[in-house]
Order: sequence, then structure tokens, then C-alpha cells
Amino acid sequence: MSGLLKCRHRCIAILSIFSVINVSVVTYRYLTCQSLLHHITSLPSKCRKWHEPIKMASTASSNVSRNHTTFSNHRDLITLQKAESHNDETAIKEAPTSQGNFSRNHTSSGISPGPNFKLPNLDGKEFETILEKYDRMFDNSYLLSHPKSHGVKYTGIMGKTSLVSGRDLLCRFKTAQKLFFLDQNTSPYKEIGLGQYFRNDNGFDNFKNIFSSCAVVGSSSYMNGSALGAEIDSHNAVLRFNMAPTKGFEKDVGTKTTIRVINNQVLGEKNADKLAEIIGNETLFLWKDGVYNGNLYRWYRERATQNFFADFLKWVHQRGQRLQPYVIHPSSLWNAWDLIQEHSKEAIRKEVPTSGFVGVLIMLRLCQKVDIYGYITPDNSSCHYFPMNRQCAPLSWHPIFPERGVVKRLSERAVQDPLAAEKGLITVPGYPSVSC
Repeated sequence: MSGLLKCRHRCIAILSIFSVINVSVVTYRYLTCQSLLHHITSLPSKCRKWHEPIKMASTASSNVSRNHTTFSNHRDLITLQKAESHNDETAIKEAPTSQGNFSRNHTSSGISPGPNFKLPNLDGKEFETILEKYDRMFDNSYLLSHPKSHGVKYTGIMGKTSLVSGRDLLCRFKTAQKLFFLDQNTSPYKEIGLGQYFRNDNGFDNFKNIFSSCAVVGSSSYMNGSALGAEIDSHNAVLRFNMAPTKGFEKDVGTKTTIRVINNQVLGEKNADKLAEIIGNETLFLWKDGVYNGNLYRWYRERATQNFFADFLKWVHQRGQRLQPYVIHPSSLWNAWDLIQEHSKEAIRKEVPTSGFVGVLIMLRLCQKVDIYGYITPDNSSCHYFPMNRQCAPLSWHPIFPERGVVKRLSERAVQDPLAAEKGLITVPGYPSVSC
């Protein structure tokens, strides 16, 4: 057998293993410290051309011709994201870390839809071939039989928290948690005409430097009377959530806002105008939960998602590029859910994590150190420091307590630390400060 043929057989053997066993590549990488791509790229140079099909498949959200690959869940989709993506750990390591001053990198964005824009009807024959090819890339059997639970079928390991240190857990999140976005090349939205209304740059590329210190400010009523405003504003970057205002609450929550994480309900008709009054020049990250296997076609078919797109397009049309949000890919949210479940002893609620958890993950990527205020508090309050229609969010909407347990494990301070009790404050080292 020739050397090249041996190389080909070795590559095929590696792929076959992952296609027949019910273990995600993400889990495999954690257990062996090697990823599938590492296996293939470590082959002799004459074998590298057999790596090309994998590299092509890694453009999972931007090329419908991937119909030879079937994704049983979002973890396989995430694993095949292109290695040169700017939001992976390599990009984080290469980012300058000397100053951390806030600096925007303005790049081209999406196109604003006209006032009479209508969402595409996917029931016609116009998109039939495209959508059939895209849909066949996913195993939808469990999703169709369990639609109310988003088709969640977790096959990973549970209860690892007791087996790893806080630093090991942080490294696990740094290497395995992926945050990426819907952009102008995301299939099937590119093919049906929706892709052009997303941003064309990466949300993390919007910041040239790594911040030395960051604050995540929760919306908890525990912030009332905290007098933490000046301390919060002393950070290089500050992240807030949804409709959380600063005007009138400056003494307790500060005035600075660098990033705002919003959910799909905030863009609805009842809230959009109020949000526009609250926000300034901050960068917006928008999310909505999706289906577990990462199938964006099945996600779009949900009525709630079509309402979300209608609200999103109306927002972009009325507000323009300056306030155009980065839309987080729903598979990123389920990837975070997987990691929470992996480090929880019991089965957790089959709903994506909260905006608070998403905000923490964003700042861990951008900051040397992250101070988290009003997210984990002694009274576990889910009420807000400002008046709103629903003053307290139901705790049943998300896996709140398991995700808070993970953040506590990531913290540099012990749970019994007086600062945590007094301020509702914990500190977590950011990914750029940790070598894994």
C-alpha cells in the first residue's frame, strides 16, 4: 500500500470513529486533549489534502453544499466551525493585551431592510431544493418527537464539577465554549434573502484590544442602595443587560456601558422604543433560543422565531447600522448549556442559559479580569433594581441555579467571601489571563 493511500485510510478511520459512536468531538477533545482536526493536521504534509474536506465542512454556517455531513446535534456543528474563526481561543491569545483601552473597529455591516419588507415564505417552491439540502444535514428525528424541549438529547458526561478545580473548569470553558454569530453568509438565510440583514463582521472583532478589567452588572434588585456606581465605572469596560437603565441609578450601578446583551423580547413592539431611549453607543449582542441540533431552518419555522425576525428587521430599518445588533448563533447557547450540564450532578432544565450567563461568557473572552455584580446574590433575587412590567423574572425559565453554581466554581473568591455577601460580587479571571 502506498504512503498516500495509508494516509487516506488513516484519515477515513479517524472520521469513521466519530461517525459511528455517540460521543461528541467536544467531549472527546476534553478527555484526550486532542481534537479531530489536530489528529488530521498532524499527519505528514503529503496527507494534508485529505484534510481539505474537513476544512470545507468547517464552514458549517455558510455553505449549503455540506449536505454530505449529518449533524445529530449542535456540538458536531460547532466542532466543524472553521479553525480560522476570529472568536476561537487562538484569536484570543493573539489579541494585544497591553492596555485594554476601549477601541471600536468599525467594519461594514448589513443592509437595512425597506419599510415594506416581508419575511420569505418557505412553503413555496422557490427555496424547496435549497432548504431540502440544508435540512438533510441534520438528524431531526429527536427534535420532531420532542419539540417542547427543543429536541434536547444530551449524551455527554454529567457531574464533573467535583472532579476538577476552578482553574480546570475555566480552561474547559476557554477551550470548548464557542460563541459565534449569524452573518451575511449563514445558510440557509443567505440563500433565502435574510442573510444580508445581519452584520458582516465578528462581534469580538469590534474590540481591538483586550480589556484589563471588566464589570458585568446584573439587573438584580440587590443593586439598590449598593453605592457601587463609582467602582463599576472604574472598569475599562462594562456590560449590562436588556432594559437595565443607568439614568436615575448612577450611584448604585454607574453610568458607563460598553456592551449590552439583549434577548429577543426586548426588540418587541412594547419595549423597542424604550430600549432605544436607554442605550447610547454600546455594542449590542442579541440572542434567541433555538433548536438543540442547530438546524436554522427548523428554528425559522417556529412562530416565535418569525416574530423575532420581524422585530429584528424592523429594529434595523428604524435604527440603522449604529444600533444593529450582533445576533448570537443559537447553537452557541446550547453549547454553553452542554457545559453546564456536564458539570452538574443532576439533569438540568432543558432551556438555554440566562442573559447573565451569556454576558459572563462574552466578557471572559474580552477581559483579563471580570468582576460580576448582582448576578449571584445572598438572597438569590430574580427581581430588578428598576421598575418594569414584569418586576421579577420566573426562576423556572432557565437553568439558573446550575449556571450560577458553575460561575461560583470559576470565581477566584470563595463563596463565603465577605465581598460576595456584602456586594453580591464575585471575580473571575478572563481567558486571556489563563494558560491552559
